Amino acid sequence: MIVGGISGYNYGTIELSYVSGYISGESESTFEGGFIIAGGISGRCGSGKILNCLADCELNVKGNRIETGGISGSDSLGNGIVANCFSNSLINTSKCDKFNGYINIGGIIGMIAQPTLLDKNFAITKVITHYDDNYLGCYGGICGFGATGGKITNCYVGDIEVDGRGATGGICGSVSQTLTSDNFSCTDCSYYSSEINKYCVKEGYDVNVTRVENKNDLPRIIDVVGDQFKELLSGSVALKWQ
Repeated sequence: MIVGGISGYNYGTIELSYVSGYISGESESTFEGGFIIAGGISGRCGSGKILNCLADCELNVKGNRIETGGISGSDSLGNGIVANCFSNSLINTSKCDKFNGYINIGGIIGMIAQPTLLDKNFAITKVITHYDDNYLGCYGGICGFGATGGKITNCYVGDIEVDGRGATGGICGSVSQTLTSDNFSCTDCSYYSSEINKYCVKEGYDVNVTRVENKNDLPRIIDVVGDQFKELLSGSVALKWQ
């Protein structure tokens, strides 16, 4: 099952769009192994673009193979772009009865499986998982898991809090062991986290990433996502047309 606040699949361009509210999806273990992809804007980015979008969502997903992100669950086909987006998300996950799979959760995208660019995004994410203690997921402030050549540049995390065991990173939870900095990279990225190490059993893939001790050391959200947004008194942002 693939679900998104605006689209399930995206092979075109979604831009200047806003989603707020509750998104849910459930895939039982008898259906494609309990496979579910969910995102605040688009379930799967495909080869499309998601630009200047804002998602303020609670995502509740149940399945055995989960890819979930504040903006997009995962990519496919390659050459996708997610840029100048802001996500403020609460992600709840739970398993089917017969669990044999994986969990990849990110503040912007759950899983990068093809060459995809994430640029100038800002995320604030809280993740709550309901799985056996001995099952390990991948959780990242921007990307949960990187399986092949992705580029994460100029991305920032205002906070990531994870209530779930696994590989946890401020920017990226984990990447495939066969990858190197030549085909997966993080550049000019920083994060703040209040609870990142609470349940972490493995450090995330935060190569060339800066962890700040004070939120005020991060750039303002408006300075990251760009001039299609306006700054609110709270320090958060809204699209100019809102």
